[in-house]
Amino acid sequence: MTDLLGRPLARLLSKPLAGGLTFEGRESTMVTRPFPITSARYTLVVVRRILIVEDERLIALDLQRRLTQLGYTVVGIVASGAQVITAAFQLQPDLVLMDIRLQGEMDGIEAALYIQVDRSIPIIYLTAYVDDSTRQRAQATSPWGFLRKPFHVRDLQAILNRYSSELQAD
Repeated sequence: MTDLLGRPLARLLSKPLAGGLTFEGRESTMVTRPFPITSARYTLVVVRRILIVEDERLIALDLQRRLTQLGYTVVGIVASGAQVITAAFQLQPDLVLMDIRLQGEMDGIEAALYIQVDRSIPIIYLTAYVDDSTRQRAQATSPWGFLRKPFHVRDLQAILNRYSSELQAD
């Protein structure tokens, strides 16, 4: 695998930096760059900047605190579908944690569809309850996953680690 300039990654990534993520592939290396590293077959997704979409302020602030403790940067907190569309384009997060039920007429699934028209920002849905039809609508947006509220910090960390440190086929 090579970096964006065509240099071998093994040589570039031989000295791990603080905050790097370990991933398992053909060889074990440390990721030290804040942007996706691509090759002809794989893209490594590095999650550092997260946008929280939650209409319950206390839950959003608690989630921000937990993410910060885990070493992530929360780039914003918004409460409606219209706000998340604007914020996603302005703040350019690596990941959106999206409540399905939001303030206003647009729910989180519809907002995700608008976001994915122009950008491929990964989404993890947060929900207290989801019926089968809502889950099917959400699955159509190819989310990274679902977190059922209330959730434990270990559940959040597990889903973030699972996806931010895996090699994903293009």
